[in-house]
Amino acid sequence: MEIRAPGSFFHLELLGYQYLDAEGEPYDANWLQVRVDAVGPQGAWSVTDPCLLTSEAARLAEWLEAVGSGAAAAPAISFLEPGLLFRQVEREGGERFLRVHFGSLIHPGWASAAPVPGANPDLWLDFPLAEIDLRTAVRTLKEQLKKYPRRYER
Repeated sequence: MEIRAPGSFFHLELLGYQYLDAEGEPYDANWLQVRVDAVGPQGAWSVTDPCLLTSEAARLAEWLEAVGSGAAAAPAISFLEPGLLFRQVEREGGERFLRVHFGSLIHPGWASAAPVPGANPDLWLDFPLAEIDLRTAVRTLKEQLKKYPRRYER
């Protein structure tokens, strides 16, 4: 899944299940290894972390689909692990943005070790909703999820 805007880039790729052999463990069997590549005004970074459950990745796709279509959607979506947070933001003048927050699990090491002078320690990227292709991002995420369905449901 990719989201692009001038000066900002976000790529999320599902790499596989964290635990390949978690038979009989409905919770542990559904953690996904996630790779995030991001570029913003403060720099670029890549991180791999098991920060989403299969059900959370599916909820993200549904939420992004609602946001992209203009349907009623919660203002934000967060997950059990504090790696990513997605939020709808409206600025003065009514321009709407998708804001992707990067928590401690997905935060680049350089951001906390040597912050950019005047930068906000809470790292996020903004993507103007009028300029991004959420439909393609959602389709790509759903295609990735087909490879990693929920396992061991009870």
